[in-house]
Amino acid sequence: MRQMFSVLTPEQARYSIETAQHFDGWRAASERARKCAGSMSWKIVGGRTYLVRTHDRRGGQISLGPRSPETEAVFEQFWRDKQDAALRLRNAETRLAELARMNVALRLGRLPRLVAWLLT
Repeated sequence: MRQMFSVLTPEQARYSIETAQHFDGWRAASERARKCAGSMSWKIVGGRTYLVRTHDRRGGQISLGPRSPETEAVFEQFWRDKQDAALRLRNAETRLAELARMNVALRLGRLPRLVAWLLT
C-alpha cells in the first residue's frame, strides 16, 4: 500500500516554516492596515477648522477637535502610520506571492487525491 504522507526534505521544511512565519507577518500587517483604514481631513464649520476622521464606507465622521498643534500632530502621525502600514502590507504580500510559487514548485501543501475527494 502506498504511504499517505511523505517526509519533507530539509528544503521543503525550511520553506514551509518560512511561509508560516511570513504569513503571520502578513496577518499582523493586515491588521495594522485595517486599523489605519479610513481617512483624516480638515473641515471648516462655522468659520473654524476641525480635524475629522472618516471611519466607514458610508462617510461617517468623527470630529477630533479644532485645529491646534496637538490635532496637527495627530493628523501627521495618522498619515505616516497609514503609509507605513500600506508599505508593510504590500511587501508582505509580495513575499508571500514569491513563497507561494516556491511552495508549488516544492510540492508543499499537497493532499493525496483520496483525501481531497473525501473532504469535498
